[in-house]
Amino acid sequence: MRRGADLAILAVGTMVLPALEAAEALAAEGVSATVVNCRFLKPVDETVLREISQAHRHILVVEEGTVVNGFGAHIAARLCRIDAPLRVTVHGVPDAIVTAASRARQLARYGLDTAGIVRKVRAMLESEAVAG
Repeated sequence: MRRGADLAILAVGTMVLPALEAAEALAAEGVSATVVNCRFLKPVDETVLREISQAHRHILVVEEGTVVNGFGAHIAARLCRIDAPLRVTVHGVPDAIVTAASRARQLARYGLDTAGIVRKVRAMLESEAVAG
């Protein structure tokens, strides 16, 4: 949906729009993000996954599901088999009891809104800069 050079955001379902909005906000800060709409969870398009892994050093998978055994975990395992020199971060709902609240409040609580995705990307890039 959008091509960039600094990182790729693989967004699932309802996370596509906030991921695109986050990419716009990040662009204003000089961060260039690819955004991929992962419409089909299975089978994974290996060709596209290879292209993304070759074009980016960082991949953020954003899903409105659990991070344990979810789509992001599946993608991380696939990328491990490709043996690409990149960092994969999975951003979703933690493996914990989620307290009742409105959907918008829950998304904000877990950083699955535009502002939360921007914060996650900044943290990824900052930790890379410190490690490098």
